[in-house]
Amino acid sequence: MRDIRKIIKLANKIIPELKRGDIRRVRKHLEGIIAFDIDELRRLQKEHGDRRIIDECIIVLREAKIALKDTKSFQTLEEAKKLVEHIEKIEEWEYANIRLRSHHIPKILGYHLDPKLFELSDREYLAQMKEVMKKLENYPDDFYSKEWFLNMREIFRRLRDNPDLKFEFVTGSDSLCALCGHRKECINLNHVYHKIANDWDRKTDKDHLELKKGKFYGTQFILELYRRKGWLK
Repeated sequence: MRDIRKIIKLANKIIPELKRGDIRRVRKHLEGIIAFDIDELRRLQKEHGDRRIIDECIIVLREAKIALKDTKSFQTLEEAKKLVEHIEKIEEWEYANIRLRSHHIPKILGYHLDPKLFELSDREYLAQMKEVMKKLENYPDDFYSKEWFLNMREIFRRLRDNPDLKFEFVTGSDSLCALCGHRKECINLNHVYHKIANDWDRKTDKDHLELKKGKFYGTQFILELYRRKGWLK
């Protein structure tokens, strides 16, 4: 827990310092987080049962990257560039390793049953997703960004097109959450979004009793599981 408190403390310092333009302090605190490489962060995550520690870091690093790219000072530009490169390496790891929580796994079936979704242009696909959102209660049409929908499709396209690619079954925040503009609220234990997301997980956990958290599964395994349940012919 000492390491977790240290990382979160560092993360909480960065954004105010960026707003003040204090790049030297930002560099010091970012390097303190980056020193906990992704393998170390995953160890902490596994020890403490959820992804909050990694999520806290990814959120603040992503915000820091945006702010650093906006840095106009010639004296600090090179320092900012190096920090951005460090952050992007962590983001590349996030992209390469697909993680799915319980209530996102059925999307594999959804895309399988409607493969034309992969053939639609971005504009056509987003229009269809907008119609889907209209049918959901308590969700405004613009709850998810266009980028979120397009990146979600790309994740499931990768799983479909590469039979050897597997996702990790996780508790809490996953690869789809990583793309969401509400991610910060969803990992906040006191926020209603956190409760909603975890309630959805609990409702779908009963459909995935054969899966074990922390294990890896491919698309065909999931489709065969759903076939045995009678959801797929």
